[in-house]
Amino acid sequence: MAQYQLNLKNLQELDNGKCAAAFNHAIRSIVADINDRPADRAKRKAVLTVMATPILHRESAVLENVNIQFRIEAKTPVRQTSEYPMKPTNDGLLLFQSESPFDPNQMGLPYEPAAESVNGDGEDDSAEGDEPEVESI
Repeated sequence: MAQYQLNLKNLQELDNGKCAAAFNHAIRSIVADINDRPADRAKRKAVLTVMATPILHRESAVLENVNIQFRIEAKTPVRQTSEYPMKPTNDGLLLFQSESPFDPNQMGLPYEPAAESVNGDGEDDSAEGDEPEVESI
């Protein structure tokens, strides 16, 4: 078993590289966000924080060890959508139109059932009594 000095170069040797892998993941996360939203000029940030806690010997109060803990954070700009107006109801619901997300009062097109499908031999494929499915609001 080899003993290493704690530094950035040797961080990958600690606990099978878990901390280094977590930091590399944070870097990939901010790069992915930049690739996803290149027009957002806000800064992205990957942070590796090292926290040290002294551990004293129980009886002599002499420094025995130092517990080190790492915190890895990736900070990207908040994602925000456009504002969508919605129609409030007396029942406490908010309604919107999927075909017109910016106008909740816009009514959809009237429902027209599709022409019945016919197989290659000219016979009706639909079972008698089948009702078309209609989405209720």
